[in-house]
Amino acid sequence: MKRRLIQGLIVLAVLVAVAFLASYFWFWGSGLPQRGGEASLAGLDSAVTVHFDEVGVPTIVAESAPDALAALGWLHANERFTQLELTRRRCTGRLTELVGEAALPLDIGARQLCLRQIAELLWQSASDESREVLEAYADGVNAWLEERGGDLPPSLKLLGVKPEPWTPVDSLCVGPLMAEDLSFWQGRPEERRYLWLKALGAERGLELVDPGPAPHLPQAIAELAAGSSVSDAASSAAESGSEVGTAGAEAAGSAPPGSNNWVVGSSRSATGGPLVANDPHLGISLPSTWYLVEIRSPDYTVAGASLPGTPGVIIGRTESLAWAVTNVMLDDHDLFFEDLQQPEGEPWRVRRGEIWEVVEEREEVFLLKDGSTRSVTLRRTDIGPLYQPVPRLGLPARSLAWTAFTGGDPTLAMLQLARAQSVDEVPEAISPFHVPAQNLFAADRDGGLIHAILGRLPNRLQGDGRLPAPAWDESYGWDGLLPWQEEPTIRQPAVDYLASANQRVNWNPELVAETSEEGKSGETEALLEGASAPITVPGDYVVSGDYDADHRYDRLVQILEAQSTWSFSDLAAVQQDIVSVYPKRLLAPLPAPGADAPEGARRAWEALNAWDGSYTLESAAAALFAFFEEELESGIFADEAEAGGFELNPGYRRTVRLVEGEISPEWWDDVSTASVEGPQEIFTAALERAWQRGVEIWGEPSGSDLSPWRYGDIHELMLSHPMASAPVVGSYFTRGPYQVAGSGTTLNAFEGFWGAEGSPEENVQRVAVGPSLRMVSDLGSADGAYSMGIPGGQSGHPFDIHYDNQIELFLAGKLNARALFAEPSSGGGTLVLQPAVP
Repeated sequence: MKRRLIQGLIVLAVLVAVAFLASYFWFWGSGLPQRGGEASLAGLDSAVTVHFDEVGVPTIVAESAPDALAALGWLHANERFTQLELTRRRCTGRLTELVGEAALPLDIGARQLCLRQIAELLWQSASDESREVLEAYADGVNAWLEERGGDLPPSLKLLGVKPEPWTPVDSLCVGPLMAEDLSFWQGRPEERRYLWLKALGAERGLELVDPGPAPHLPQAIAELAAGSSVSDAASSAAESGSEVGTAGAEAAGSAPPGSNNWVVGSSRSATGGPLVANDPHLGISLPSTWYLVEIRSPDYTVAGASLPGTPGVIIGRTESLAWAVTNVMLDDHDLFFEDLQQPEGEPWRVRRGEIWEVVEEREEVFLLKDGSTRSVTLRRTDIGPLYQPVPRLGLPARSLAWTAFTGGDPTLAMLQLARAQSVDEVPEAISPFHVPAQNLFAADRDGGLIHAILGRLPNRLQGDGRLPAPAWDESYGWDGLLPWQEEPTIRQPAVDYLASANQRVNWNPELVAETSEEGKSGETEALLEGASAPITVPGDYVVSGDYDADHRYDRLVQILEAQSTWSFSDLAAVQQDIVSVYPKRLLAPLPAPGADAPEGARRAWEALNAWDGSYTLESAAAALFAFFEEELESGIFADEAEAGGFELNPGYRRTVRLVEGEISPEWWDDVSTASVEGPQEIFTAALERAWQRGVEIWGEPSGSDLSPWRYGDIHELMLSHPMASAPVVGSYFTRGPYQVAGSGTTLNAFEGFWGAEGSPEENVQRVAVGPSLRMVSDLGSADGAYSMGIPGGQSGHPFDIHYDNQIELFLAGKLNARALFAEPSSGGGTLVLQPAVP
């Protein structure tokens, strides 16, 4: 009996071991990246050697740019094919095939915005060289797919994906998706602003539009907001289908996908050459947005960050040049209200002056995971996608113009940028790039500095695009894009540094301190206010956008002005700065709570006034201020929003403008009460509510000792993955939570969002936006020094050693120091890609 039991246990153990090994090779071990040995790649002219360093960053050594970028395609597929697959499906509107009806709104939005058609347009307008490298890149991806067969990453097996061959148009999907993220981070803000006008009237509604020149309000739009109703024809159009694409009208918005970048010139550099720093802020998840790489070939040598799915380096350095980008926050899309009609038995039409133009209609069919289909009718005018009326909100039909609909050649722009020898070549090099518009900072080894716009500006006939325009009025609209030669630039600032953090840049002559005589071609030379930096702008062009507040920029300038000489490590340390100038600016004009104020409000006031604005993990004041700023903004604006039936995106600047007296004091009054409140009442109430939230979490503090109250307890980063919600295995894809310092107003910009009211995480800020990359380059070093770091790892495979091996380094502010001219490290393996034998 005992012997049989032992035999049974042995058999059971063997079966468990076999099951474990089977599950490992089917799931855990499937699709692991290859970083050694050899592989074949059809289309190569010569063998390509890839050296991986200890953290998985490859150095590609090739005989030509096409061979190098074919190898990059192979590497992207090898490390991130799930990311590639989801990218092209997101762009094409085919996620429903993987996850079912839950993805239908996302897929409809992608097709309505014509993301795939934009990618196809980019292919049509691509140069011969761009087509060559895009095809080479696709060859690399497909070589990996062919070699792997069914040996795919776990996430693709779980989703049941059978990959189709990769195409150049699939690569060109990456740009439109990035543009959608950066252009529409507030949804379609013109809709929201229009609803403000309807609810509050023009005077108060316009106060909510961020500062700059007063926004242009077309007369027809003002009349419509004042009481004109949506036409019967428009209502019928809305009833003929679901309210496709109306989310932009109702969304409360999100934190801006910001960034910091700055350049320190030669006179301020310890090595005598410019230093360039960049940390683009995007949604943080796993795998990381970026794939780090170094490419060495006779006609294309560059190091930096690439975007999986597309060839080339986006942020990086060469022997001669280094560059960095932040979001311009440019208003590169305009909404045009439509006069819509449908004569009996005829297609829908929109009015253009005295003419009625036919609306294009197409039936889009979506295949669901269970094999069923859904059909949606989408419409398009000569301007762009036509969004259906929303009678319950008072929104008429509206067409969307976007610079992405104009084509371009982003691949060529990035190739040319990497080949530029000086900053003088930069504006023309980047001219084929249209969208998403970025502040491009570049420096060359001879000390040249430039701030140019990577992207193209809409050439509006009139207005600034911040409010809807009447499509039937032919005096509105776009006359194509502004010629790249007329786009604004800043060169060789007298202070010998450049800095941006998504703030409004004073490009316009009417906004600066001094102006000189008009120069050639109607351009105007002007001086940046306070910085004495020469800029060139078209004389009558207004650069409008949905800018972030100035807090990060102000802190960056404060730091740069405080030190005369900068080193490589100094710049990296600035990226870790967690001091905000925002709290003092917000609190300074506010009155202290009165003697009759609740004790909690008075204690909160004392703690915040003694605070230096440093968002450390241990800071009680930082935690208290996080509660306070939310309570204050809600106390000021939530009553009007609720009464008017509209929503406001979070706005640091709006609250400061009220506190500093720039907008009407009427906003202080709580319209839901019979009394008339002022700043004292609202401010004191916000302090008291903030204090009580702290007490609920940590308990009543003893005296002035707030040490149990910790900012880190309420400010957490969870690195999630698209598969994180999968049952049973989802947790294998996620890392965290990690307590992180900083906030949305510090240079180390980890932006947190409160959990839903009533949820267990109601008093926890989950970080969703932050530094997606940190990079520093030193053009004065003999070895071509630069450093890079990402909040994750090179791999997208959750069981690979390089999936999460950079997280702790990144959170500690430690970057991977590298040298462009040094012998490449092979500590992580050496891979040789051989030309495939026919």
